[in-house]
Amino acid sequence: MQLNRPDLEIVAITGGQPGAHVPLQANLMSPALFIGLCGLAGCLYLALLLSRSRRQLEAIRGRLQESHDNEAELSGRLHVLEHSAPDAVLTISPEGFIDGFNRAAERLFGYSAAEIVNHHFRELFPEPEDGECHLNSVVHGNGNDLLGSVREVSAQRRDGSLFTAECSAAELTRSGQRGVLAIVRDVSAQRMHERLLEQSELRLREAQQLARLGNLELDLQDGRMFWSDELFHQFGLEAGQVEPDMRLLISLVHPEDRDGIEMAMDSLIRQGSCHEQSYRLLPGSGLQRWHHARFIVDRNESGQALRLLATVQDVTEQHSLAETRRRMEEKLDQIRKLETIGSVSSAIAHDFNNILTPIIGFTDLGLEETESSSSVHRHLQQVRRGASRARELVQRILSFSDSPQQEPNPVALRSVAEEVLGLLSVRAGRRVRLELHESGGPHYVMADATHLHQVLLNLCTNALQAIGTGEGRISVALETVNIDLGSLERLPALKLGPHVLLSVRDDGSGISRQDMELIFQPFFSSRPGEGGSGIGLSVVHGIVLSHGGEIEVESRPGSGSCFRVYLPLCRELPSRSGTTGAELEQDELELRGTGESILFVDDEPDINRLVVQQLERLGYRVSTCRQPAQALDLLREQPGSFQLLVTDLTMPRMDGEKLVRSLRASGEMLPVIMITGYSEGLPRDIMEELRIETVVNKPLEQNSLASAIRRVLGPVSAVPAND
Repeated sequence: MQLNRPDLEIVAITGGQPGAHVPLQANLMSPALFIGLCGLAGCLYLALLLSRSRRQLEAIRGRLQESHDNEAELSGRLHVLEHSAPDAVLTISPEGFIDGFNRAAERLFGYSAAEIVNHHFRELFPEPEDGECHLNSVVHGNGNDLLGSVREVSAQRRDGSLFTAECSAAELTRSGQRGVLAIVRDVSAQRMHERLLEQSELRLREAQQLARLGNLELDLQDGRMFWSDELFHQFGLEAGQVEPDMRLLISLVHPEDRDGIEMAMDSLIRQGSCHEQSYRLLPGSGLQRWHHARFIVDRNESGQALRLLATVQDVTEQHSLAETRRRMEEKLDQIRKLETIGSVSSAIAHDFNNILTPIIGFTDLGLEETESSSSVHRHLQQVRRGASRARELVQRILSFSDSPQQEPNPVALRSVAEEVLGLLSVRAGRRVRLELHESGGPHYVMADATHLHQVLLNLCTNALQAIGTGEGRISVALETVNIDLGSLERLPALKLGPHVLLSVRDDGSGISRQDMELIFQPFFSSRPGEGGSGIGLSVVHGIVLSHGGEIEVESRPGSGSCFRVYLPLCRELPSRSGTTGAELEQDELELRGTGESILFVDDEPDINRLVVQQLERLGYRVSTCRQPAQALDLLREQPGSFQLLVTDLTMPRMDGEKLVRSLRASGEMLPVIMITGYSEGLPRDIMEELRIETVVNKPLEQNSLASAIRRVLGPVSAVPAND
């Protein structure tokens, strides 16, 4: 059949161009062509659908790949978190086998991951005798309510030792399998400290009962008041029976004494800081008793009174209140003397360090410039040794001031003992024989050498005083001992493992049983009339505890005493005992500069001249100023001319801290090294605030200052040379 309608227009597809079409005359198209065009259109439509499906498939594949990538990233992050966590992290399969063990767990339990993986968690967490393990309930699905909770469990290390741990368990799903993620922390030391704290609080209550000494605290802002248990007892009341307040306190005072105590307390709160007063009480029993109270007001910076603190002692049984007051005043005077000694010693040490710096520095320069075989070189060596001894004496002076503990380093106790016995030999003379015994060794401990010197010197001085004017013997011994669980019952402050035992034994007068319980208390002395301050042993006890050690005493009247000091043994020995000539030459090369410009500020002209010579010999360009204001002007006039500022901390009119603050306020970020003749230097927060790189202590030595400069400026190879 032919299409002979001239008005019929057929549009042919021409590649999808919009608006493009070719009219075909109907009378020119056969049925076969029409069918073919329709088929072609269908094929094109199917191709379009196929293309769209492919794009959707690619998008799905992309999302799947992204999901896989995210899962891999999350798995990697989880792995990193597990192995960087400070606590032990274990993953346990549904069957109870360990399949994950981080580094902290290796350190805690003593197993490597390869040794413990695929072992049952029971090897680390044995079943307790008094019930089921918390972790066992979670692993076997019986303790869903325990998920996320922290429970205390008993754990076992590789060596078989048991310890108390806190365990938190969470559900962990990997590849569709349910497991358990356990986080374990060793709290045995914490529990021990808690027990010690409970014992300390119990001892405090017992001590207050024995001394009949109570205390109270009044918050002057809201009127709330606290009484100790002993104070309730003194007032004839039961703790919890009444709510303590000021009205109740005044009502217990004898009517004739109420006005006086109210007026004294009112005056103290308005303008005072401390007050002592004796008054009579009428407790619930109705029996009149005398009490002595000491009040202290705690104020803020503006002088506003915040709290009223008081200690109240029942002095009815005491025969002489004047004697009690006299002893208290002596103790307060002793504290003031110690504070004064600390302040004066710091100032003296600062001046001596400024004097010693040019002595040591110019002596070192002289030693470098003279032949080792010359008599001048030998004389300079004697001067250098004397200056080194003077520097050590300055450090000992600083140990009596209120300065913070230095960073611990490996210290050989034998060297400390030899030095102390050498100093003591002058006082001991021929009447007291001094002995030093060492078995095994070397005996190194991580400590502040000055503090260990102070410990041994105090113990030996006490031993010498116990011998008195007669003949005797003081024996100092060093040996290595191992602290086991049995030892911890006697020495609870120690940890398991090897320790150094330092013992000081004398054949003096010994210590009575009554005094044995008080010897470590501040200001207690068994020889108050013989020059004993009662401070030495309390200081010794504090230093030993701060170094992770413990001290015990064995003594009987007339049979001498033995003080035993336990300190953790240090396995980390000094890296090298000597330095070869080649190493010294290499060290000097590493300390040399490449023409860097340094501005040095110190008010001492001799120190300025010394530092210029020392640093210029090492290849630096050095400019000096004696006044911080002059240094500020120089830095502002010549910005970018210096690569480092080295300044003294203590200077007149403007100190080093103010200099650096002014420098930072102007936007100058020049690196800074601070030098000081005081041991404490600057607090860490101020150094971080002012971006002070490091602090170097006086007396300055060339290598110590040059090492600090290279640490701040970087290795020589990393610093471009100045043109």
